Amino acid sequence: MSYEYSLEQINKGQAKINFQFVAVDQKTISALKDILGIIKNIAAVPALAAHLRDLDLSSIEKVLDDAMEQSNGVADIIPPGCQAPPY
Repeated sequence: MSYEYSLEQINKGQAKINFQFVAVDQKTISALKDILGIIKNIAAVPALAAHLRDLDLSSIEKVLDDAMEQSNGVADIIPPGCQAPPY
């Protein structure tokens, strides 16, 4: 089976794929940030604070911020860029 696609078709297809990658990235990062917020709230509970005082979440927060920045950059790579539905 042979497939022949123009560069324009390939770029459009890649733009759709990029959109899906970015959407998945951002949903995952958002969920992880929500979990991080819950952990911070738990660590602030007085009965637990002494046990969790050495818990440093700043490195996790930094990784998530960096990941979001990288994810946002996917749409800036042109061509193909990032194309949201409807296609």
